[in-house]
Amino acid sequence: MLNSTTKNSMKKTLLFIFLISVVAAKAQDPFFSMGYSSSIYMNPALTGQDKGYKVNINYRNQWPLIAGNFVTSMVGVQKKINSINSGIGVYLVSHAEGHNTINTATAGLLFSKSFNLSEKVSLSIGVNAAYRQKSIDPNSLSFGNSIDPKYGFVSNSSPNMNTSVSNFNLSSGLVVKYPFGNTGIAFSNILQPNESFFDGNSPLPNRITIHNTNDYTLSKTLDWTLSHTIIVNHQADFNSLMSYVTTQHKWFKFCVGYSNANAVLSGAGISFPRFGLNYLYEFTISKLTNATGGAHELAFYFRFGAKKDYNDKGFVAF
Repeated sequence: MLNSTTKNSMKKTLLFIFLISVVAAKAQDPFFSMGYSSSIYMNPALTGQDKGYKVNINYRNQWPLIAGNFVTSMVGVQKKINSINSGIGVYLVSHAEGHNTINTATAGLLFSKSFNLSEKVSLSIGVNAAYRQKSIDPNSLSFGNSIDPKYGFVSNSSPNMNTSVSNFNLSSGLVVKYPFGNTGIAFSNILQPNESFFDGNSPLPNRITIHNTNDYTLSKTLDWTLSHTIIVNHQADFNSLMSYVTTQHKWFKFCVGYSNANAVLSGAGISFPRFGLNYLYEFTISKLTNATGGAHELAFYFRFGAKKDYNDKGFVAF
């Protein structure tokens, strides 16, 4: 009979073997379900779409009730440059897997340029140059050669592996903007950098993101707007589609939707000219059940500068 300590160690081992397998085989990018609340991360062509300076803070905690949770946070700053019809931005992203067993830090520099196709339609082109470092804590792992048939785990002997990898990456995107919304496509991991902790090649797969949001005015008198949003991600054998509706009445927002990753989305937020805050919860409806805790997301933005630089409504969509 195995004691409780050994059982817990074995569960931890299985979890971390899974994590290593993901990294060594086909790693995937972290993402935010609230794509338009993390717009510069979703598509570099959206950089500087709002007037003036804008600061974004985003946080996501997926599966908080189990040991293999994923925590992603981002801080970004962007600025629209009216004189050259462009936008610039920077961001820092931190992603932790399995209670900080695997950590990824990314710093990105963004630039976008807009061109007027007609009086009411414009095309934006954006690029993101990023430096990324991924590290692993071998002391948090237990390996097969450490198991004694009688006593369980008796040592912590790790295989020959690197504890960190660094690389440079590029992403690009296009966005067509029209009076009631926008449609865009982004191409990430163009250079497919190697992310293997071992002496092999494990390229980070290309990722394609397609997004669309359209706003519909329900009542000008009541300042009531409805927005429908679709975000599609494709990376290697991973595909996701999120469709949700956001309604905004004056300063209050409410969101409801569905993800093909077997989750129902619901959220609420507040939006003012200078700042806003959104919260989104993903309730798991698959066989995995919501015992994982689902996923929580928070998004905060703050705009500063002259009043004329933040008097537009910005994105209605989460």
